[in-house]
Amino acid sequence: MRSGVELDVRPPLELERMAGGALVAIRDADEPGDDALLRELALDFARSQRGVRRFGFTFGRRVPRALRPFTHPEQLEECLLALDARDGTPIGMASIVGTPGEHSARPWLMVRAGSRRRGVGTALLERLVARAREDGHDRFRMELVVGEPRMLELMRHVGIPCTPEHGQHEVDAEVPLPSEEGLGVALGAALWAIARGGLMPTLPRW
Repeated sequence: MRSGVELDVRPPLELERMAGGALVAIRDADEPGDDALLRELALDFARSQRGVRRFGFTFGRRVPRALRPFTHPEQLEECLLALDARDGTPIGMASIVGTPGEHSARPWLMVRAGSRRRGVGTALLERLVARAREDGHDRFRMELVVGEPRMLELMRHVGIPCTPEHGQHEVDAEVPLPSEEGLGVALGAALWAIARGGLMPTLPRW
């Protein structure tokens, strides 16, 4: 594995090899120019989600209003970037919208459409969990649209409280964070259900 000096991404960073062998660099979004990288990710996400009723995005060159806060890392409690280690192209981000001292935090994850299902989201989320615990949080709070009721049953089976919001098709889920490294059973199940499309997260409210 090459050192950070040989990569087109400056340290401090962590390197992880994804499914298929691609090398990904993960670091804090705190460098000059990171706003532009996050904007690129937000535009890619909006394009991939346009037409989805819960977002209502339209195609264009401007970042939708609901996503704009995620392009300004200084407004977020935590913000991590995943970059292609070969050329520094942004391929994913993970953030926490929260208030220091509160037990729950609201996570948000975006992975470039062409880089999904390769482990990028898992790698980002594992690091975000560690940051959330350091910030004093013990659970993630997520508002979810229920596409498949059996996925909601899975969530409850692994100990995730789900409170109906605005009818039975939307729930407020409190996902406990693991005390050790990794995602743990509860968060791992939630990520699996979301990746399968059975549960769909809505954007955190500002």
